[in-house]
Amino acid sequence: MEKIAVVYTSDLRRAHTAGMAIAEAFGVGCHIRPALREINFGQWEGLTWKEIERRDDAYSRRWLEEYPGLPAPDGESFPGFERRVLDEVKFLSLEAAAADCRIAVVTHAGVLRTVLRALHGCSEDNAWEQTKSYCSIVRHTSAASRSMQTVEARC
Repeated sequence: MEKIAVVYTSDLRRAHTAGMAIAEAFGVGCHIRPALREINFGQWEGLTWKEIERRDDAYSRRWLEEYPGLPAPDGESFPGFERRVLDEVKFLSLEAAAADCRIAVVTHAGVLRTVLRALHGCSEDNAWEQTKSYCSIVRHTSAASRSMQTVEARC
């Protein structure tokens, strides 16, 4: 088992619960980072796709055709989400480098796909394949080395 010094987690319940369990298993601290959240879907938060289609079939079809250029109603823009995620990864990389330690980050598939595409040159399809399991583990070494290892696992 690899040693980690600290866990950073999204503040959303499922990520935070997993982050706390990992921190407890390693006997390390767990820090909540709201910037690790999934993209905000505004009025669509918590709805199933069928509910979204029932609310506004025309906009939901348009969203499918234009995503990522069209946000959900009152939702976060994709460029804003991407900027937030990449700024957070930069911050966490600097924190880990300054402390000369390994960290664990518990977040969401959209965040992982953004990291894989932007920092590791993965295609959208490849990033999707690597994160479609219920639980995916992505090892991000550093932006400078651009090395990455992905392991899919069932949790």
